[in-house]
Amino acid sequence: MSQSLARILRLREQGEEICRLDLKREMLKLKEVESAIRASREESRASRREAFCALTRNAGEGWLLAEGSWELAEWKTRSLQPELQQQRQRVEEFRHRFLQCRKEKRQVEQLVEASARAARAEETRRQQSALDAWYEQAKRRRSFSQR
Repeated sequence: MSQSLARILRLREQGEEICRLDLKREMLKLKEVESAIRASREESRASRREAFCALTRNAGEGWLLAEGSWELAEWKTRSLQPELQQQRQRVEEFRHRFLQCRKEKRQVEQLVEASARAARAEETRRQQSALDAWYEQAKRRRSFSQR
């Protein structure tokens, strides 16, 4: 039984590692989307500043170009929002899977520990039984030799 539990534990450890790597991969994807949104927002702010500066300098074409850049950056930001929400949801799903794998591994670890304790207790019981039998035989031999 102990070998079976050890084998199951190794499988659970590998399963937990796979779940951890999957979670890490999904978190990296989330960071990429968040980074793209930050970059898009920064581009939007820069374009807005540029458009304002062009207006104050009375540069008509510069203002239009900056305004177009701002609109494009805003569109990018809005278009990435659904992907961000979807990726956050995926990260939560993978986090749940990882925690489930970790829980299953921990349960098997507890079974292995319980099995080891039971085996040690059984071995102690056997040793004590053998020792009791030896003393009983020694006692009989002494009583037999005294007759």
